[in-house]
Amino acid sequence: FIRNGYLHHALTTAYEGLIEKECFPFYVLFIDTDPARVDVNVHPTKQEVKFDDDKMMYAYLNAAVKHALARYNIAPSLDFTLSHEITRLPSVQLPVSEREKESVEKGYLYNNFRQGNQAHFIDKNNGLRQWKDLYEIAQRPGGVPEHGQAPDAIHSPTLHNENDLLPATGRNILLVQGSMLVTTVKSGLMTIHIRRAQERIWYERLLQEWNHGQTPSQQLLFPVSYELAPHDALLLTEVLPDLARIGFDIAPFGQNTFAVQGVPTALPAGEEKHVLDEVIDQLRHESHDAVTQRSDRLLVQLARRLSRNRHAIQQPEGQQALIDELFACTQPEYTPDGKKVFTMIRMDALEQMLG
Repeated sequence: FIRNGYLHHALTTAYEGLIEKECFPFYVLFIDTDPARVDVNVHPTKQEVKFDDDKMMYAYLNAAVKHALARYNIAPSLDFTLSHEITRLPSVQLPVSEREKESVEKGYLYNNFRQGNQAHFIDKNNGLRQWKDLYEIAQRPGGVPEHGQAPDAIHSPTLHNENDLLPATGRNILLVQGSMLVTTVKSGLMTIHIRRAQERIWYERLLQEWNHGQTPSQQLLFPVSYELAPHDALLLTEVLPDLARIGFDIAPFGQNTFAVQGVPTALPAGEEKHVLDEVIDQLRHESHDAVTQRSDRLLVQLARRLSRNRHAIQQPEGQQALIDELFACTQPEYTPDGKKVFTMIRMDALEQMLG
């Protein structure tokens, strides 16, 4: 018999939602495979083995267990029939009234479809022009228009005390509690989440370096020993090539132990173990679908760790550089995992708030 942490994870994830977190299924697996596709030299007592194609074994086992649980009605199946409580609702039984139809036809979504069967449209020729137009901050004192001279009777409204304003050559940026930036734009106010903005910037930097071959690495003066449990050591071994490509220089150093000899140049000293702990934790809980996107997840993990450094944001120059770099990104509005980076408050909304 053998034990395999990778296959154990495939089986236990199939039971998610069916048993308590503290419980685990008791099982014995019978697997017929070619001995040439199994490596038995990964454990002194030969109780742990490594398969030639772990991903395929993971997928087969996970799918087979889910199929068995669904076949014998242990796992809930999808039911597309509506319950009687829902079918009795007036909104289901009664037809749409003329008043409701008129309200829908006046709505924003109804009037902004460009053609039939199309819910979203992006003009490929538009490029980043809309972002640049959005982020057009007035840099001239007194609100002077871009073309011509401003009439004497026009005065720009002030949002802060004069003593709080930046010099005329700078842009109005306010640091709020060390975690947010508030700045004026053409259409109102923009609030930027600093850590999420840094995460987006770092992710696109790392992705560009990844696509060019390898992230720059710096060698440690003294290698750091990193010891893991046996099943975690197997997971780390699988991703060593990907870790090397993002700047880590890690080599096996005895049983279940690794020597960290180099790290990405941007990673602060002493952070290497924290990053690797997060990577191992992610690998331990990810599904098979996520395994195919492992390299992207590694970039996200590293970008998230690098985004925790906020020392440069304390100075106006660092704040301005952050905003410029954010809007130079291909997708500045969201982090790699889909969280909003900034939000806009339009002038008409501000006027309504103030009555």
